[in-house]
Amino acid sequence: MKRVGSLVIIEPSNIIREGLAKAITDTSLLFHPVFKFDSLDQFCGYNFEDSPSVIIINPMLCDSELSIKRRLNDLGFKSKLIAMPTSCLPPSLLSGFDSLLNLYMSNSEIISIIRILVTEENVKSQDINSEMYDISEREQDVLVYVANGKTNKEIAKKLNISVHTVMSHRKNIIKKTGIKSISGLTVYAMLNGLMNK
Repeated sequence: MKRVGSLVIIEPSNIIREGLAKAITDTSLLFHPVFKFDSLDQFCGYNFEDSPSVIIINPMLCDSELSIKRRLNDLGFKSKLIAMPTSCLPPSLLSGFDSLLNLYMSNSEIISIIRILVTEENVKSQDINSEMYDISEREQDVLVYVANGKTNKEIAKKLNISVHTVMSHRKNIIKKTGIKSISGLTVYAMLNGLMNK
C-alpha cells in the first residue's frame, strides 16, 4: 500500500507516545514521517510542510473537541482526528472525533482503524456494517464501554451487573452485528452514534 502522508501523535506520556509510534511504524508503511508532540501548543508551534493526514491526540489535552478542530482549521489542516483517551471520559467528549483508539487495541486493530479513515475504504469491506441492528439498550451500554476499552469486570461494576451478564451481552452483540474485533465494534459504535450516549 502506498504512503498516504504524515501522522501526528499528541500525547503527554512519553511511554504511550513512543509505544504508539513504534506500533504504527512497525506494523505499517502507511505513514512517513510520524511526528510526536507532548502538548497541543508544541504541535501548533511546529512548521509543517504539508497538512498531516492523521492526528492522534489524547482528548484530555483539549479544552473541548471544538477547540482542537478550530485550531486545526486556523492552521489550514484537513486532518482526520482520532481520540486516544488514557482514562475514562464521558462519551460526549469523544463524539466529535473521526475515530477512537484505546490502550488495549492490538497493533493490527489500530492500523485497521487508521487505514479505514485515510484510505476511505468502504466500511462494509471491513466487515463493519453501519446498519443499526436490534441491539437492546443494555447491549448498547455494554458496547460503548467495550469501545472505550473497558474490561468485562469494569463494565459489570459500572452497570451494576454480573460479569457473566456482561459476557452474555457481548456474545449477543457479536451475534447480531457479526463483528468480532474490538476495533470493529468501536467503529460500529461511532458510525451509529452510540458514543454520544
